[in-house]
Amino acid sequence: MDGSIRRGPLDERPMSGKRALGIFNEAVSTINGTTPIVDVPRKIAGFLPILLSEPDLLMEEETLAPENAYSRNTIFECPKAKFSILAMVWSSQCETPIHDHPRWCTMGIYEGKIQEEEFCQKVAGEVELISQRTRREGEVSFLPSKSPNIHRISNVSAKKAITIHIYGGSTTKLGPNVGSIYRLST
Repeated sequence: MDGSIRRGPLDERPMSGKRALGIFNEAVSTINGTTPIVDVPRKIAGFLPILLSEPDLLMEEETLAPENAYSRNTIFECPKAKFSILAMVWSSQCETPIHDHPRWCTMGIYEGKIQEEEFCQKVAGEVELISQRTRREGEVSFLPSKSPNIHRISNVSAKKAITIHIYGGSTTKLGPNVGSIYRLST
């Protein structure tokens, strides 16, 4: 998967953005510490709309989209390596490959709209489309830490889109939380 990674210091964020991120981080930490892993992404999805409604959540450099691609900007990483929060900025008409995640993932639309497609595996390495949905600002989705969690995210609009992703674990230590890449069945 492409997608450049940038990291920005938290203390340059506007005060209301810092406050919203701090409250959200506390909620995610509590959920991580008290909830069975199978329920963590769904519970985090319940808190994510509050964070998505914060207009000063992101710094300007975290909202820039590379041409014909997307960027992955780390906006917070749990000091205990329990979770990471990234802002992904999507230029018009870019998409991820079809992929899965070895750890859980919760995603929300901060700006614009994206298309999320879900797939099921037919044979090793090949998948078929089972659902397609356009998600708009404020909407959330989540994927479990176990199969099936195969999907593709696309910005099919003419405008930039920004999504906020919360991943289980440390993306610095474990990488971008991408397991396998798949191809469509023919």
